[in-house]
Amino acid sequence: MDGIPYAAVPHPVEAQVFESQSAVMPLSQQLRLETHSLHQEVERALGLPDVIQSLADYTRCLRRFYQFYRSIETSFASFTAWESAGIALHEYLRADRIAVDLEALGEVPEQISWAGAAGLPLLPHFECALGALYVVEGSSLGSQYILRHVAGVLGSEIDGAASFFRGRGAETGGHWKQFCRLLDGYGVQHPDAAPLVIEGAAATFRSVGRWMQA
Repeated sequence: MDGIPYAAVPHPVEAQVFESQSAVMPLSQQLRLETHSLHQEVERALGLPDVIQSLADYTRCLRRFYQFYRSIETSFASFTAWESAGIALHEYLRADRIAVDLEALGEVPEQISWAGAAGLPLLPHFECALGALYVVEGSSLGSQYILRHVAGVLGSEIDGAASFFRGRGAETGGHWKQFCRLLDGYGVQHPDAAPLVIEGAAATFRSVGRWMQA
């Protein structure tokens, strides 16, 4: 996996200003600021929802997401610090939703290979996994928009096969805000965690972009 490019070393005064801002800025805001341009770049590259114009397109998209989500959720499960961070990991897992949708479309999820290490971000620390979860959970916010487009194009063809993009429905925004509060709380308790959390989020954006376009 490509590493995150190193920026030019800032002037000492600039470094002090950045450290001061980071000390008071909530972790969720730091993540949004530091990954904003990368987030937009990946969204443009994926072209969702416009690339979905047929049931075959929709099925192909779900398959790719299933491969990625099933793999990264397995990586998440290897960390034991979720509970101490106040995060009930099972509430954030979405691969099973995709499996339900694929089955409704006549696919057999058990026969679909996972993304594997080559398609995943490197998550050597829990903080990196926390950044990855920020990306995964944040994607649910755009899912409602994608579903409206797909439903408009495919109509009844996706009946019973839209649980992934529907997500938590009206509760999606509230769940995201709760996650950000937990994330910010972790940042307060672990003030040195931000660089690794940001690294994990950036690596995940890159991995999603590469995997979905492969």
